Amino acid sequence: GPTKLCKEYEYLFDSPLNSLLAFLPIHFWEHLVEESNRYAHDEMICKNSNKIAGAPWKCDILLQEFMVFFSILLHITLHPIPGRDYTYLWDHPLRYTFTSHMLLRRFQQIRSVLHCKNNNSITHSNDHLFKVRPMLNILKKHF
Repeated sequence: GPTKLCKEYEYLFDSPLNSLLAFLPIHFWEHLVEESNRYAHDEMICKNSNKIAGAPWKCDILLQEFMVFFSILLHITLHPIPGRDYTYLWDHPLRYTFTSHMLLRRFQQIRSVLHCKNNNSITHSNDHLFKVRPMLNILKKHF
């Protein structure tokens, strides 16, 4: 039969953001931000440069900034423009107003360092999902 939401849980779904956070808790996002920042620093050390995606890395990713990045990513995914690269959206800011919330270069930087697990802690394993296992564990615990 049809599914129903219990009255005691309705408050979790009173806005689009709360609905998302009901499934993907803040801890999930904080972990992504932490690992992505760690990866950015590892890349800068490895390359002996402060550039990420061709531009200077001015500051670490903040949680709020990452949520903006993810919402833009969701929008791009849910409303694809066939035959166009995602950079097209920033070329038309009046049509795609959500691009005003983040510079294209910063979007590219975050996109290039998006990480779920510290590469330095990776050991040989038979687990084919070892790179995303920390995220899956957070979701399993939450669900």
